Amino acid sequence: MTARKQIRLGAHFPGVNNTTVWSDPAAGSQIAFDSFAHFARTAERGFFDFLFLAEGLRLREHRGRIHDLDVVGRPDTFTVLAALAGVTGHLGLAGTINTTFNEPYELARQFATLDHLSAGRAAWNMVTSSDAFTGENFRRGGFLAREDRYTRAREGVDVCRRCGTAGPTTPSSPTAAPGCSCATAASPTCTTRRASSTCTAGSRCRAARRATRC
Repeated sequence: MTARKQIRLGAHFPGVNNTTVWSDPAAGSQIAFDSFAHFARTAERGFFDFLFLAEGLRLREHRGRIHDLDVVGRPDTFTVLAALAGVTGHLGLAGTINTTFNEPYELARQFATLDHLSAGRAAWNMVTSSDAFTGENFRRGGFLAREDRYTRAREGVDVCRRCGTAGPTTPSSPTAAPGCSCATAASPTCTTRRASSTCTAGSRCRAARRATRC
């Protein structure tokens, strides 16, 4: 007998790419919190598994010309998801967060905070971004070649996981992760070094154990 498969239902809030419907007055505001809250509560009542926010770090362009696909002034993903945690009880809260322009330790703390405030409902959709147009908004500048972007993404996720699981284990313990030096002091730390990332995380970051679902 074939095992039954379970479908996971995700609700995508419009605002980025070709799903934007902001030009229709009946759609209402796509930056007001009431719109996010109404959408999230509706998805939860409909037994959806999670709500998903796409990422728009900069207005889209094609051959140097901006085209109107994104909502201007869209609030920060982490801020919106943290606020939605307070008006929902079971809905997963997934955000698209870039690994090229964000630092692993910072991401670990942000996801740890969201996971804590939502009681374990945080989820991460990783993207790397392929254009220099977006990179101009960040001090890193420009963009990385494809192979370098994915190398940084893998290293960043690895560092983020290790920072998020720093606990009272010793480097010689068989449970300690390779390349991770964890102390047993009152405030355990985890130090990792990769080609593009370095992280020394303290106990403030430990709640990220459930948040870094990659």
